[in-house]
Amino acid sequence: MIRIHTGLVMLLALINITAFSQTSGAPLTKTFSSFEGGYILDLPWTAQFIRSGPLEGEDAYSPGKGHRDQWSAGDVSLESAFIEFEKDSKVPRDSLGMFEEAVRLFSGRMEADGWTLSYDRAVIARGGAGRELFFEGGDRRQLVRWFFHEGRAVRVRAAFVDDGENRKVAERFLDSVRLASRDEIAAMKIKEAAPVDLPQTAPDRPAQWLRPDAEELAKGAKVGVKSIFEEIENTGQDAQVRNRQKKIDYYFDLRGFLTRTVTYDPASYPYVVTTYGFLDGKRVNKNAVVPNDNIGMGMTPPIPGQPVRKRDPRYSTRVEEKYDSGKRLAERLFYDNAGDLFLRAVYSYRDNRVEIYEYKKTGTLENKFSQLLDAKGNLAQKTAQSFGSAPNERKYVYKYLTFDDRGNWTKRTVSLEIKENGKITTLDYTEYRTIAYY
Repeated sequence: MIRIHTGLVMLLALINITAFSQTSGAPLTKTFSSFEGGYILDLPWTAQFIRSGPLEGEDAYSPGKGHRDQWSAGDVSLESAFIEFEKDSKVPRDSLGMFEEAVRLFSGRMEADGWTLSYDRAVIARGGAGRELFFEGGDRRQLVRWFFHEGRAVRVRAAFVDDGENRKVAERFLDSVRLASRDEIAAMKIKEAAPVDLPQTAPDRPAQWLRPDAEELAKGAKVGVKSIFEEIENTGQDAQVRNRQKKIDYYFDLRGFLTRTVTYDPASYPYVVTTYGFLDGKRVNKNAVVPNDNIGMGMTPPIPGQPVRKRDPRYSTRVEEKYDSGKRLAERLFYDNAGDLFLRAVYSYRDNRVEIYEYKKTGTLENKFSQLLDAKGNLAQKTAQSFGSAPNERKYVYKYLTFDDRGNWTKRTVSLEIKENGKITTLDYTEYRTIAYY
């Protein structure tokens, strides 16, 4: 019952207002995290967002480029930023040296603008150490902290009129900084966004009615596939990013049924979390988009004059499966949580070929997938045709390089040819899988 919608738009999450926190005796705050920058901090509950954008020109302090976010909290201006250092191959320079240059250039610019540096001292943050700079200019003050973290610079600062309460707000903001790895931030976001676990008790039905999900992804699934982590690495000549990126994580119970999946965007940021289970004897799943300021989370209002459909909030999609006499999957029916059919997938088999036809609820053919399997049952070629508003055809050719001791592939290359709008585009990439067994 695996269904990953290829139409999902994978957006980069640079900023995320995530949660609320309050310790005893402390003002109410809201948490901000930067996945790209690798840090988390607390904003005053009264903080108002001002702007978010790239660091450019002199603001990048020459060694690199980055991103910043700004807020206001009464008479205190708050800002966080990070800089990704760019290395010039002609003049090799280490990241720590560029970090020190960034701090020096920043201080020089502040002094050129009329600020006086009162002190520059070492400071400790949760997860790392850095420097604290304090500037004065008339009755104005700026408290700035720089941290060197995972090869990049993280800068947080607060500007305020010099009075006791404003200074406290500024210090609480800077003291809240936690430096974290991108994996740690992603795990935090997944935990916050994940729907509640669904019941895993399968209905008492014939074996041919319900097949474990793991059997579609791995051989020998009956021995107990615990998880499959997929990654992708662009290898073509036009590839902008060549390091391995997370693609999707699958988690299974002891019987091979999915319990959860996490899909990632092209920057390895978690995008959608889906839980799987059984309700009222039916296979269901519930998904949630990981919060991201670039994604509209509002609900679509009902159309005037149209009846409001009663929905079951416990799940997002219900799936029914039918099998042929050979216990092969013959049909999948997808229903929304109002009980309406929105997609029907029909499977056809001939020798080492599998064809899948996807129909919309109107009965119109929307997609067709043709799969060719090799002698070991692995996917050798796949052609995907879309007949919707933007018709296209994609042809995939797979070459397998490594397998684990259970015979499941762990590395393969993919050559993709895309035909769209009269143009042909080719892409090459490598896919990796890490499989854990019970």
